Amino acid sequence: MKITSSFFVAVATLALLTTGAAVQGQQMPGGANGPSGQQQMEKELGITPQQKTKLDAIGKKYLPKLSAVQKKYTPQAQALQKQMVALQQKMQALNQKAFAEAKPTLDARQKEMDTVLTATQKAKIKQIQAAQSQGGMRR
Repeated sequence: MKITSSFFVAVATLALLTTGAAVQGQQMPGGANGPSGQQQMEKELGITPQQKTKLDAIGKKYLPKLSAVQKKYTPQAQALQKQMVALQQKMQALNQKAFAEAKPTLDARQKEMDTVLTATQKAKIKQIQAAQSQGGMRR
């Protein structure tokens, strides 16, 4: 439960960071050839120059409160991000260790199963495994 609520805080902080940048008029990069997310949204909504002026003023009005919330939670979110990275690395190492330990048994099982299957069935298995591998389902 602690990880779930911590993850929520991290996501909420990220949303505030993004919102704060948009409110300040700092636009997230859209790439060398594309508009930012804010510019794209304004274009899709058909925002007029008058509306943009009013929306910018509204954004500036709420900026201090949003900045305070951002400042309050950013350190916690950054700490959680580091913890998540460390946990992901531990999980990856554990998965590699488990796979290395299981591989001889998996190979022996497959070798024995191959004595039961026909050549056509073996070919079909290879075809299915190749399709799964392309879909990211296999290591």
